[in-house]
Amino acid sequence: MNAVKHSQQDGLYVKVTIYDIGVNALIDTGSSITVFNPQKYYAISDSLRPPLQSGGGQLRMADGGLVTPLGIAEFHIEINGKSLTHQFIIADVEAPQVLGYDFLYRHNCQINMREGQLVIDGKCLPCERESQM
Repeated sequence: MNAVKHSQQDGLYVKVTIYDIGVNALIDTGSSITVFNPQKYYAISDSLRPPLQSGGGQLRMADGGLVTPLGIAEFHIEINGKSLTHQFIIADVEAPQVLGYDFLYRHNCQINMREGQLVIDGKCLPCERESQM
């Protein structure tokens, strides 16, 4: 069965540049951690890709399933010209990247749902709803 999506209530994504690749990152306040999909991790050039460290434990997904991460790495990212550093857990999740509560809190983010914007330190960044991508 396919999920039903409504254009005003589906996921909100922001464009993120991670080293030499572009990613649509899901903004997810329900996720306590920030997660990066392994396919995107391995798409980063070998010379730029940060090394994986062990850790992360098992992750419980929204559907109750468990996922074992490949590891953890520190990333330098850019969102609409703003450079940030954050630790991501590398795990097989559906979205290319999930910006979780840890990221949103650490980087003083606010979400303007009606306008479809992510606000970081007072700077409004445009987002796209999943149905618009």
